[in-house]
Amino acid sequence: MVVALLLVSGSCTRRNNNDVVERVFGGQEVFNRFVAAQAVTAERLHYRREDESQSLTRLKTYKYEAAVTIGAPHAVELRRLLKEHSSYGWETDKECSPRYGVLLNFQGEPRPVRVALCFECNTLAVFDDEEHVYKEIHAKQISSEHDFDPIRPQLVAIAKAIFPNDAEIQALK
Repeated sequence: MVVALLLVSGSCTRRNNNDVVERVFGGQEVFNRFVAAQAVTAERLHYRREDESQSLTRLKTYKYEAAVTIGAPHAVELRRLLKEHSSYGWETDKECSPRYGVLLNFQGEPRPVRVALCFECNTLAVFDDEEHVYKEIHAKQISSEHDFDPIRPQLVAIAKAIFPNDAEIQALK
């Protein structure tokens, strides 16, 4: 009985981890780059209103502020949060169009993995593209948007620490 329970529990854990690897990161290769990233930076994003014909989900439709290096404690916490199955609202269907405010850049080889965060509807999307190309062309979005309601407080706290002089970020609850 105990052995059967452990086997079922282990298979659920693998399936849960596979959900994150496959559904959020689009596969093992991108997930491995995310986990192994040597450095993590963040950029504030501002939607360019003059480009309203463009989709909000396209990274080229945003203005970027200078990248900020994220210290090791926050980088470790971000990786931990984004790897956990419990960090996502898997059964949530949101009727909103994300307006990304923060772009996390996990600097891996051969190219970075980018995670765009929308704090208006608590969704994120993962992008895979060449270094600095994402600002000029449509970066490849790995997966559809994922609900991060369960970890919103932690992500808001990290964003506030990264951008202490940004009034919009500091106003997040």
